[in-house]
Amino acid sequence: MNRTSPLAMLQIRANKIAAQVKLTATIEKITGPAAAQVAAARERPSVKFATILDDAVINLEMTWAAIRQMSEAELAKLIIARIREDAA
Repeated sequence: MNRTSPLAMLQIRANKIAAQVKLTATIEKITGPAAAQVAAARERPSVKFATILDDAVINLEMTWAAIRQMSEAELAKLIIARIREDAA
């Protein structure tokens, strides 16, 4: 998959990322091997995350407050816009 892939493929990727980011921002208790890192990240005002495509690494930074206020669909739309923006 790359930045010029069909919108449907990008939507699937963006939906998965949005769901993970939203869950990380809203879940009460984090468990598992990355729990300490996630807890530390949630103490900061913003978070950086990325998605790797065949032709690019798309980095995003958002505040936790913005993530909590947005729906998963809004987050996915933002992610797709960023992917497409980087393709231009």
